[in-house]
Amino acid sequence: MRKAISRYFPNICNVDTLDWKTRNTSKTVNAVLSHVKDGDIVLMHELYSQTGAAALEIIPKLAAAGYQMVSVSEMAQYRGGVVPGGVYSQFHR
Repeated sequence: MRKAISRYFPNICNVDTLDWKTRNTSKTVNAVLSHVKDGDIVLMHELYSQTGAAALEIIPKLAAAGYQMVSVSEMAQYRGGVVPGGVYSQFHR
């Protein structure tokens, strides 16, 4: 799905967990929970078990705080769409 999304509009994360570098569950959880805001795009890699463990902590906490996990395409649609050639790192209101 990311390949299809990128063909239409580039997206760059604005919360980079650096999970590929740290490979540390606690650091990944902290990177998200200490920085995330409504409309953010969070980058995580599914290559590492530590990232999976972090996601299992992060997702319920974000949901309990009222966040909804959506794809980049869904977020763009909810926030007014995109323009051809635009580059997006977040969809804050």
